[in-house]
Amino acid sequence: MAKRIFDISKEFGLHPKVVLAKARELGIAQAKVVSSLLDDNDTARLEKELLKASSQQMKPSLKNCRLGALFWPGCVRTQNDGEHIFPDELKIHLERLGLKPDTRTNGPAVNSFQAAGGKRPIWGNEGWHIHHIFDGTEGSPHAVRDGNHFTHSAGLVAAHPVAHHLAHHSNLLKWLLWREAFLRFGFDLSGNFVDA
Repeated sequence: MAKRIFDISKEFGLHPKVVLAKARELGIAQAKVVSSLLDDNDTARLEKELLKASSQQMKPSLKNCRLGALFWPGCVRTQNDGEHIFPDELKIHLERLGLKPDTRTNGPAVNSFQAAGGKRPIWGNEGWHIHHIFDGTEGSPHAVRDGNHFTHSAGLVAAHPVAHHLAHHSNLLKWLLWREAFLRFGFDLSGNFVDA
């Protein structure tokens, strides 16, 4: 799929000039400025090289929490930041852990991950993405729409931006994340490991 260099930079969590320099290094003639549109082949070639370079620099690229537990039963992702109103008992629990309620759309999942002992490495202004491993693809439930799974820490990982991008596009990585959730917490929403 054709993409602009600055869009590729957003997906990889890299500065646009870094991505532009890599495109030029690869000899991509269309790479003149960060708003340059690359054709399908050059986009795929650049993304492949960025993935290769990033995978060598980010070890490990995914982090699990220590405990698998449902943080806020019935909570689902909202459409807008600020819509989550935390129950008092959760506010108290978070305060005891030194955390503040996160009212952004994915905030309760972030809080769940942190409350379960998960570490979120710093990236940019906040931290690695908190990724729902059951994202509604490949026959899995869509955790963000299910109040029994949106804030269940066993289905969450902190993902480096490149790994986060890959997790949405690689069936193998999805399966490996599901397997890890099963091995660590017995969490198997997709039903892949019931008879394993």
